[in-house]
Amino acid sequence: TTEIYTLSLHDALPIWADFRIALLPGRSYVEEPESLSAQYQDYLRRQILANPVIGSSGSIIDLPAEIQYAYKADGAALYFSNEGHLSELGNRLVARRLSEQLDMRED
Repeated sequence: TTEIYTLSLHDALPIWADFRIALLPGRSYVEEPESLSAQYQDYLRRQILANPVIGSSGSIIDLPAEIQYAYKADGAALYFSNEGHLSELGNRLVARRLSEQLDMRED
């Protein structure tokens, strides 16, 4: 499946110049970085970034470390406590970072 996806993405990148992939962490990655779930997310993230087609394309917006840093800085509730969805504050952080990343790429 990964090979099919990589080939499809490789073919699409020269044609569809605005294609982007945003990597967003789940709650465990941010709040419990030593958990099995967080380790799996980090493994998958590293595999995507190391992929020669995807990782070198400049199409990746890598947010996990930034979101984790924001959480550690002040312990803000970036996720709802009883589920893994981003809270209003978490969504604002992601929206701001995506906006900054996309604005930088437009220049």
